[in-house]
Amino acid sequence: MSIVPNFDYLLVMPSGNIIGFHDEETAKAYINNYYYFRTRNNDVVGAYEDLTEDFDDIANVLCYKIGVEEGECKLYNTRDIIEKIQEEVIFFDEREEVISKLLSNHIDLNIFDYAIDNIFTNTESIDIMEPYGDPITGQ
Repeated sequence: MSIVPNFDYLLVMPSGNIIGFHDEETAKAYINNYYYFRTRNNDVVGAYEDLTEDFDDIANVLCYKIGVEEGECKLYNTRDIIEKIQEEVIFFDEREEVISKLLSNHIDLNIFDYAIDNIFTNTESIDIMEPYGDPITGQ
């Protein structure tokens, strides 16, 4: 069976929701916007404002804390994930339903709803995170 997904890449958000993308750059822009809007949330800023004395540094501190507490966004190749799901023998009855959702034009799937988070964990993600800080001092 030849599988042709609508999206080449699957972005798994910290909540477990999956969003499809045609290219890595668009996924990276989505992640940047996600963290940008998270750092503008008054509740989030208020919770962490005591972590830094330099107001210009607050966005970096917030992004770091959000990533630690919520988890990170991870990007996967759609074909790799579908291949892993096809090899999985545990949830045979739901396999076709999960694959059809991943192939659809509007992906409505949370990895925790079908307990497929282990499949994503055991699949190599695509590193799209920007280098952070000075490589020598770590700051």
